[in-house]
Amino acid sequence: MDSLKHKVQPLRIALIEPGVSQLALALARAGQPVTLIDTDPHDLRRLREMLPRLAGTAGHLIELSNDVSAANTADCVLASCDIGTVCTDWTASVAMPVLHLAQCPRCAPIVEQIGDDDTGHVAQIAVLLNAYHGVLPSGAIPLSVRFQVALSHIIEGILMTDLTPAEIDEALENAGFAIGPFEAQDEIGIDTVLLNRRVVDGLQQNKALPLFERAVAEGRLGRKASVGWYRYPGQSGKVEDPLVEDMAFEEAHFAGHTRRAMKASEVVERVQTGLDALCAQLSNEGYAHEVICEIASRSIGHPVRP
Repeated sequence: MDSLKHKVQPLRIALIEPGVSQLALALARAGQPVTLIDTDPHDLRRLREMLPRLAGTAGHLIELSNDVSAANTADCVLASCDIGTVCTDWTASVAMPVLHLAQCPRCAPIVEQIGDDDTGHVAQIAVLLNAYHGVLPSGAIPLSVRFQVALSHIIEGILMTDLTPAEIDEALENAGFAIGPFEAQDEIGIDTVLLNRRVVDGLQQNKALPLFERAVAEGRLGRKASVGWYRYPGQSGKVEDPLVEDMAFEEAHFAGHTRRAMKASEVVERVQTGLDALCAQLSNEGYAHEVICEIASRSIGHPVRP
């Protein structure tokens, strides 16, 4: 993969916010210059403050602009959908398929291509990022998003029932998860997870629980905001935040949600059972088992059961 990477000529890529800053960071860290466009003055100011800190030495490869016409000279232009995916049809020459970048922290990245790609740009981006390249039918929701959303619902229900984020994360890491899902969501951005949930829940008519909405409303966006399910004082390692436990207790009371003690083994089984149901659904939709397993292991940090 590395030998291929060095043979690929850099693309001129323009990204249109919201929802694509993580892709901009990943591409810059891989040595690919990008132009990140945001026409909202407040959001652009936030990006100017946030990206240099997150990008480190790769920050000089990210050009920020408030002018959509800056995309006119790009080889490909990627714009965000409501689910935080990166999508279509602006390019200087030919249309791009939908592209979604997903990565569970501590896992290898995924580039999911939704629809055909006559340009070969998606494959090139996957090479640049050393990513697994999955191809899905036109109009599909990325499988990585479906796994992350399903897991978020399961662990939110457990949090409403009794345990703290740290206790849930510990139980699942001991069961083989590469990283606890609450810590992973802090890394991804709770606001990004919430955007994904709103679309998936709307399509599947899921009844949403209140904790994600409240967390984002209170500015708990994750590590980038120094507070999410955990606190990150001085942008250092995570520490438990008792206010999250208080928030879960309050919302459980308002919702009439029964609270009871749960053992770690029950947490693991509840998560596995929920993921099994999603895997069965994806299999019924025609996805190959090896594709389901690959994307699950990379998007949530844990392989699915056979």
